[in-house]
Amino acid sequence: MTNQRPKTAGRESAALTAVADALDLLLESRCPRPSRLWQLAAGADGGPDELLHILRCGRCRSRTTQVAAAVGDPPAAWAALAVAAVQNRVARQRLGEPGTSRIGGRAEQRLTFDADPHLEAVCAPDPAGVHWLDLEHRLLPPGFLLALRVEAAGAGPAWIRYAMLRAGSSPAAARVRIEEAFAVRGERQLRVEGVDREDIPSLPAVVVRESFEAAGRDDPAALPHWLRWAGEALALSGLPAQLREELEVIARG
Repeated sequence: MTNQRPKTAGRESAALTAVADALDLLLESRCPRPSRLWQLAAGADGGPDELLHILRCGRCRSRTTQVAAAVGDPPAAWAALAVAAVQNRVARQRLGEPGTSRIGGRAEQRLTFDADPHLEAVCAPDPAGVHWLDLEHRLLPPGFLLALRVEAAGAGPAWIRYAMLRAGSSPAAARVRIEEAFAVRGERQLRVEGVDREDIPSLPAVVVRESFEAAGRDDPAALPHWLRWAGEALALSGLPAQLREELEVIARG
């Protein structure tokens, strides 16, 4: 009997490894072949679903970076891969460097981001004194999720919201209402980051629900993208139970 546990543990470990390998193969089957990335680099058109997958998938992001580095100076017909390469850098970097963008006061503020020249934002109060943050990105497609964070220059609580990009005057835009306490009390900084597939299991469930509810009130044109994003997120493994419950509610609309 004493020898049964190690054997059982070994079998369980092998079973878990087999499941992990199967999931990896399942994800791999959804990825475009490396030859497809070269076609995109040569100027082939990429559909929005294909582009969104490349942006959200760590495996594809790595391959895209390798192809982009090999191509070097892009031709005039560069197309989707060039866009994807820029977006991948955007998704993984802080866009607003400290001191570059501040939120405070009553006047309209136009924000620019040194780390991403394709992103612009305007923070302004409406006649009722509610502060709105309007974002536009010239490259990112609708359906891409951004994480917004407003915080003091030093320490203290932060305001966090997820904003879903939808069609706007630029390829994609979003509108978010900033809570009054974080909009006008002292000097604040805005940080914007992209949310990748790998980030989803670690997202706080409460903030995801609050962000979806806020979009229904403040930016309803983004709701169809929220529903689709939630449905795709539910296919991921390793989701915490509370987050899975919230995603199921969102996916049902």
